[in-house]
Order: sequence, then C-alpha cells, then structure tokens
Amino acid sequence: MSEQIPVSPARLNPLVLLANRSFLALWLTGAASSTVRWLEMLATAVYVFDQTGSPFLVALLTVLRMLPLALLGAVSGALCERFDRRQIQLWGTLCMLLVSLLQGWLAYQGLIQLWHLLLGAFLNGVFWTTDMPARRTLLGEIAGPTLLGAAMSLDSVTSNGTRMLGPLLGGLLLEAIGLDGTFFLGVGLYAVGLLALFWLPWRDTSGTGGGLGLWRSILEGMQYIRGNRALVGTLLITIIFNLWAFPFTAMVPVIGRDVLGLNPFPVGLLASAEGAGALCSAFLIALLVPPRWYR
Repeated sequence: MSEQIPVSPARLNPLVLLANRSFLALWLTGAASSTVRWLEMLATAVYVFDQTGSPFLVALLTVLRMLPLALLGAVSGALCERFDRRQIQLWGTLCMLLVSLLQGWLAYQGLIQLWHLLLGAFLNGVFWTTDMPARRTLLGEIAGPTLLGAAMSLDSVTSNGTRMLGPLLGGLLLEAIGLDGTFFLGVGLYAVGLLALFWLPWRDTSGTGGGLGLWRSILEGMQYIRGNRALVGTLLITIIFNLWAFPFTAMVPVIGRDVLGLNPFPVGLLASAEGAGALCSAFLIALLVPPRWYR
C-alpha cells in the first residue's frame, strides 16, 4: 500500500499519523462516511416516526442497517483478503453515495415511501460491512506495529466524533430544509470521501487468502478465533454490547418526539449526547493509554 510511518518510540502522538498522505486520505474517507451514517439514521428515524407513529418501524430501520454486519461481516472480511482493499473501499463508498442520491431525489420529488427508506438502510448496511476489513486494515498497515494502537484509537475518536456530529446535522437539516436536504448533504460528504481515496496509490493490497476458497477462508478465521482466548473474549463483549446496550439508540428519536415533544434538532442534540460521551472516552484512550497495552 505504502511505506509505514517512521516514528521515534519517544514520540507516539497519534496526530503524527495525519502527516502521512495515505493515512489522512483513509481517515478523511472514514470521517465523511461515518458522519453520513449517523446523520441519515437520525433523520430517517424521525421522519418515519412522524409519518407512521410506529416505534417498531423506527427500530426496523436500525435493524436493517445493522443486520448486514451480522450476516455478511465474515464474508466481507474474506473478500477483503482476496481482492484489492482500496478498490473495495472505493466501490463501497460510491454505492452508498448512489443510494443516498436516489433517496434524496425521491424525497425532493415527493415520491419517497417507507420501503425506499427501509431498502436504502439495508443497502447502506451491506456496503458499510467493508469498512473495517478494508479501510481499517489499510490504516493499520500504513501505521505499522509501533503506531497501530494509536491509529485505531484515532479512528475510534473520529468515529465517536461523528456519532456526535451526525445526529446534530441530521436534526438541524431535517428541521430546516427537510429530508431531501439531509440526503443531499450525505451525497456531498460521500463525494469528499471518494476524492480522498484517489490520493491513495493504485497498488495491490490483497492479502494471502487468494489461494483459499472463500468459505474455507472464513472457516479458518473462525477456527483461529476459537483458539485465541483474547479474541473470544473481545467477540463476546461485542455481541453482548450490540444486543443489550447499543439498541437503545434506535429509540432516542421516538422518546424525543413522542415523550419529550421535541423538534428534530433537539432530538438530534439528545442523540448526540451519547456520541459526546464516547468521544471523550476515546480521546482519553488515544492520548493516555501506553502503546504496550495494545496486543
């Protein structure tokens, strides 16, 4: 992909990563795409609840957006080992842009329907499954072993920052100019991410899994996880959190509109509070946790 970032062990400031052009491009792509993700989740949830009054349909939007991560996560990881990760990231971002563009056009024309939003949420979830195995793997390769922990922490800080910024923008735009405006802003942000990807060199970044069948590669990955207690523990924590902690975010728009009687922007402000807390924690981890703690 590119040469690893040279760094003195005495200077492990995560911000040194942004001086590398390839890392900056991937970081910017992730920031733009993640902002759109949270922006659209808030705006579409408020819109669907206003139109239907159904908390179930609001929750279904989130389920359809997250479902591909559970169904296709392993497949996406295996594909990213077999093919060029830069191209996978580029095509995934382009497809998400086109989905948002089509939904924005439908909303602008007054033709948007519930099934459009449900299908769009699912498709964006499908294309989002490539982010971790493609973009984050590239970030780690560029950072190198010494800065790997700092790179992941910086990306986590950015992701949590977009969890704060996205709902704010979604609520503000939905209240000010309507659903179409939120989608068109998303198109613009996706375009920024696409342009950033063209900064990266066109090199083959496929891994060593090309000689294995797709399903065999997935099976070997699962067997490797089973043999590593640290990975098993991390996976269990992730499953528990995503089943019993994260889903509350789907109901924030319902609580804001139905219980508190808030307009879209205050609902976005309410939703962004969770992202603000996560941002503070991620920022402290990035700056204070010693690199030796990353394994």
